[in-house]
Amino acid sequence: EGYPTVLVLDSDGHEYARTGYHEGGAEGYLRHLAEFAPRKEELAKLLKAWTSGPDADKLGALESLLAKLGEWGVAAGYSDLREKSIGLKEKSVEADVKNASGKRAKYARELALHFHRAKEAEKHAKFMKLLKELDADGAAAIATMVWIETEVFPLFEKQDWQGGRDKITPKLELKGEAGQQAHYFAAVCQFRMGSKE
Repeated sequence: EGYPTVLVLDSDGHEYARTGYHEGGAEGYLRHLAEFAPRKEELAKLLKAWTSGPDADKLGALESLLAKLGEWGVAAGYSDLREKSIGLKEKSVEADVKNASGKRAKYARELALHFHRAKEAEKHAKFMKLLKELDADGAAAIATMVWIETEVFPLFEKQDWQGGRDKITPKLELKGEAGQQAHYFAAVCQFRMGSKE
């Protein structure tokens, strides 16, 4: 994204910062890099919690780790951890049959969208069915997002803003989060067509 792009890694090759040019010459640059030093220790703690913690805590530790990596802007280098989190979320959904912790519904929602984007139709359908049973509004929101990505985004790629607006118009009657999504993307179309109302 920029030149130069500088990745800051620990001795095991784990990235914990990404930066670029910084004024002040060599001394200024070393001070700039030193600002990231506390992250190194925090990353080590998060990795240890994820890799050596009890099985029951692994998903929570992994979610904390991924959230921090996202906050630092380095999550792209950890796609293997995101894949592991998907597997753990699937196991969590299977284990929390009564949704006692609330995670069954939460993860069913995340997994339904993930498997749609991963083009795994069977798993997407499985988690959508489960989500409809646990959270009808959440299922409607995911179904709307899937519809927008499938039907409307191709029009956006062609910069057919009027076509996108026409496609979305019937969905503006939806309520809750699904309706918010429809209204948001309708507003994107309007804005791209020059209307700021």
